[in-house]
Amino acid sequence: MQRLIKFFRHIDRNLYDSFLKMMKVMKSNVLLLAVIFCLVAGCDENKGDENIGDEPIACTEVFVSISIELKYPDGQPVLLDSSKVLWVSENRYEEIDSVSWNGLRLFGHYLLVNDNMREELEGRQESIYFTGYLNGKTVIEKNLLVGADRCHVQHLDDQPLTYIITPDGDVSVDPFPQFTTFSTIAFMARFAQDSGAWSLCAMDTSGANMRKIVDLKIGFQKPVLSRSGTKLLFIAVDNMQWNDPDGSFHASMQSDLYMVNTDGTGLALIDRVGHTDDGGIGNFAWAPDDQHVLYVRSYDNYWNESSLIRYRIADKTQSVLSTDDGYISNPAFSPNGTQLIYGVSDGINQHINTMNANGGNKRLLISNANYPKWSPRGDKIAYITTGKDRSSQISVADADGKNQKQLTSSVSSVWRDTGYPRGGNGDPQWTPDGNSIVYVSEENDRFEIFIMKVDGSEQTRLTIATIRDEYPEITPDGKNILFTSVREGMAGGVNPGICIMTVDGKDQRVLSQTGIYPVVCK
Repeated sequence: MQRLIKFFRHIDRNLYDSFLKMMKVMKSNVLLLAVIFCLVAGCDENKGDENIGDEPIACTEVFVSISIELKYPDGQPVLLDSSKVLWVSENRYEEIDSVSWNGLRLFGHYLLVNDNMREELEGRQESIYFTGYLNGKTVIEKNLLVGADRCHVQHLDDQPLTYIITPDGDVSVDPFPQFTTFSTIAFMARFAQDSGAWSLCAMDTSGANMRKIVDLKIGFQKPVLSRSGTKLLFIAVDNMQWNDPDGSFHASMQSDLYMVNTDGTGLALIDRVGHTDDGGIGNFAWAPDDQHVLYVRSYDNYWNESSLIRYRIADKTQSVLSTDDGYISNPAFSPNGTQLIYGVSDGINQHINTMNANGGNKRLLISNANYPKWSPRGDKIAYITTGKDRSSQISVADADGKNQKQLTSSVSSVWRDTGYPRGGNGDPQWTPDGNSIVYVSEENDRFEIFIMKVDGSEQTRLTIATIRDEYPEITPDGKNILFTSVREGMAGGVNPGICIMTVDGKDQRVLSQTGIYPVVCK
């Protein structure tokens, strides 16, 4: 097969058939721009119901594309000079010049196949050969197997789709590839009207097909998605209330940390704080290998004493990495999995610590700061500092704690309660390219979503809240933002729902009239 491929790469290209003509037509300006927009922005294509014989099947409303991702060791995309995708079968040889798909190339993605090619691939397998060129050299050659069912194109072998290319031209598999295509949104919602019980739910990216993932009552903490986009961490709660014979009232709560596949399978308990135990569980995070979990367990009901715990999924073992006098928050693995960061607060002072992933070499990273968040490449950390009138403000520093810079300074003109800090800015979320930060601001006296460059410039309001917009979640392709909104006309204007908009704040629409904490899943 390899000899056949090399032979075809050097013969005269006169064997193109109707498929290649179709591809050339697709490169016309209008259609090309439309297809690139769908691929990069993640727009939905309504597949509707397909029929196999007399039985209809429901296709998910998502436009599927399969591409190779190339990046440098620091996470920056590799912009090839040119690339080729060769289709090889018994009776034909076809070539697609994938460098012309510049909308994907800017993100280091090079198209192999997409749903526009589904009918051509339906019911069969096709061997395709990808070649990438940079600075006059061939830097990558990969042979992959693709196909399609009645709904979407499919990647059929176990060849990776994400690769790291060093400046010297070495190619290696990214050990922790980030998913880029998505078809599901997980979130928390109340299924019963006026119910106080939250459920872990999912829906299609169009907002359709809302369903429960697990039949458990969910604690009010945001579910956390694994790097692969296929697993969720969440807290389930069990509340008990009773009256003693003397009429005195009592209540207790059990909290459980679970993991589950996004389709509801594979439910597994990680840790439990029972009805008779003090404390609780929270602040959980995935390791980039999806095989370890970080979480915080407190030992008193006020979170004055807590431990940072690392859980190994394979053998279900727990390791206490740190026990600090105070509240440990927002632990996270670095994108390469070698370092940890977390915040510590004793109610008066707060700071950010770092350590090796195994718990060694613990040290102070940033003073007077909390709630750290790694950038996608692991070269910077966004975090919260204190500004005017004790308001929360967003700052950024290098991963070693140097070059600290406060990015925001605005505050709400309304001081709702002088016993609490004035409203400022918080909840920073990195865009996938690491160049911008989406955040929540109260500078207009309501919670609204903003975006700014990583140096703090170009601070731009994206939403104009009628009541409040918050909890932004950026899609893996960097083109859209999901968020929680309480607005007029949504469940009486008192309950939150899930909305979506483009990253520049356009095309805002409601996906679900109920829900909070949206999470984009593979």
